[in-house]
Amino acid sequence: MFVAKNPYYALVAEDGTFTIDGILPGNYMVKAWHGKLKKHPQLYVSIEAGKTIVVDFDYDK
Repeated sequence: MFVAKNPYYALVAEDGTFTIDGILPGNYMVKAWHGKLKKHPQLYVSIEAGKTIVVDFDYDK
């Protein structure tokens, strides 16, 4: 079980992609989580109105 402190989360699709809609413009930290891994990568992103961004996470086992 994973409990998020906000409504902005996504489950990853079979092809490894995810989408989170409805985020207001601003600066955010995006964190990836996997129950079997000890490290959870995170990235900092800037969201602009009407724009789409792409983030890529690399997992080290």
